[in-house]
Amino acid sequence: MKLLLLASTFLLSLSYLNAAQDSDGNEFITSFPWYNEPNPDDIAITLNFVNNVPKKNRVTISYWSVKQNIQISTNFILDPNAVMSYNLFFRDVVKDGLDLSKEATLIPDPRIIINSHYSMKVISRIYNQKTGLGDAEMIPQSDMAHSAYLVRLPAANPGGTQIIHILASNAKDALVTVYHTIDGEISNKYDLKVTSAVGSYQNVITNPSDPKRAHSFSIYSNKQIIVVGAVSRVNLIATGTNGVATIDSPTDYSYMHFYNSHFFDCTYAFFKGSEDHRMITSEFTKSVYVTPPRTNGCINYLPILVYSQLKPNDPTPINLKIFASSSLNLTPGSQGGTSSEYSYTPWIRFGGFRAPAPQTQLLSSFLHYVPETSQFIHGSVFFFTFTPNSYIEIYAKSIVDTTSFFLDGVVVDGTQFQSQSNIPYFKAKYNVFTILVKNAGSHIFEVKQDNAKYIAYVTGYNVKGAGGSYGYVAGYNTNSLEVYTTNSGTDVPPVTTTKSGSKIEKSLFMILFAFVFVKLL
Repeated sequence: MKLLLLASTFLLSLSYLNAAQDSDGNEFITSFPWYNEPNPDDIAITLNFVNNVPKKNRVTISYWSVKQNIQISTNFILDPNAVMSYNLFFRDVVKDGLDLSKEATLIPDPRIIINSHYSMKVISRIYNQKTGLGDAEMIPQSDMAHSAYLVRLPAANPGGTQIIHILASNAKDALVTVYHTIDGEISNKYDLKVTSAVGSYQNVITNPSDPKRAHSFSIYSNKQIIVVGAVSRVNLIATGTNGVATIDSPTDYSYMHFYNSHFFDCTYAFFKGSEDHRMITSEFTKSVYVTPPRTNGCINYLPILVYSQLKPNDPTPINLKIFASSSLNLTPGSQGGTSSEYSYTPWIRFGGFRAPAPQTQLLSSFLHYVPETSQFIHGSVFFFTFTPNSYIEIYAKSIVDTTSFFLDGVVVDGTQFQSQSNIPYFKAKYNVFTILVKNAGSHIFEVKQDNAKYIAYVTGYNVKGAGGSYGYVAGYNTNSLEVYTTNSGTDVPPVTTTKSGSKIEKSLFMILFAFVFVKLL
């Protein structure tokens, strides 16, 4: 390991001292899924840290060295309210020798374990310094590890593969069951053992190029685990209408930490006075993968509503089938949203820089989680850009005044707004803004307005002048929608609860879609 000489201390306002999000913490576990890299010296990896406290913060980074057969640990001090970037070497921390002849296999321990004395934010980055292929990710603290996930990744290009790391998160071994669905139908089911001891082999799932079918992986465990996924070579041609990809087609790399699936018992759990609302525009988005909760078997689907800007008051009802995600595909100039009254429905965003309209193809790609509105943050958020002229997207309540937007302590002026629009559904309560960030480096975005809630996404090119892009959510809070409950375990859903029982009863008769594509025209 080698320390990158980039460490800065900022004199920050008191508001920044309260800027930590729930996704920040003092323990993180990550990995870098990769496949068959012919030129490992071309791949750069950095961990980018933000110290959330005005105190010196001791940080430890540990990983398993296959070459030395020992755990390697490095310690350093992060100065008060400082940022720092730390280099890792591909040959040390990436385990890319995968056996694609089997869907599930084992690899040497790929976990990178990060601990700090006080709260901090960690943003990881991996990229090819010559081609620009790569991505970045905000690593959520390991307290957010869970026992249920649904993974959906974009199709791999010929010569590439989807990669899913299933990682132990604590000192306890786990038993995992995986349901692999293809186009909404279960294709494979198998059990895995996840061993927690440092240096123990970890589970990896691979799925080579299959651009015409949608693959989902429901991963259920009896202990908390962490799931990290990537596509080694994203099939960008498949996002447009320009033919069939070959091994030589333009491509990119994308990866993310997956957000957990919630548990849904249709006999008792419903949101009280609010709903799971999520929204996105097509500016840097090709699709979002809407994922269902884990259920107790009461019913095998979850009814939700899908919105577009064309019919903001006339949403389309669909049903999310368990074990399978549904695609919400966005054409240029469109907006999409979903609403769920009964359980959380995490989104996976498949985005990138688009070809000029009316073309639909992505020219680059990234992946990240899209929070629902109760996870929105307030005050300040720290983030990194890696090339000049990157962007930060802000989704905020419509009561938020843009004169309260500050970037690095300076009010955001009109020349920095690249686009802004209202989200017409959800009673037009939200606006979206795309802000140009001219300089690469560490930044603070702040909304200086009481009760202002927002979410921030960061995107840009990995290497100046090259094609690959990164994209990540800068931070989020835990889900906080209030839940109404009746007695659990009854045989049929309640129809007379204060959470609109007649609406629940009606939803049970909705047409079931095994796999749904919703195209926003």
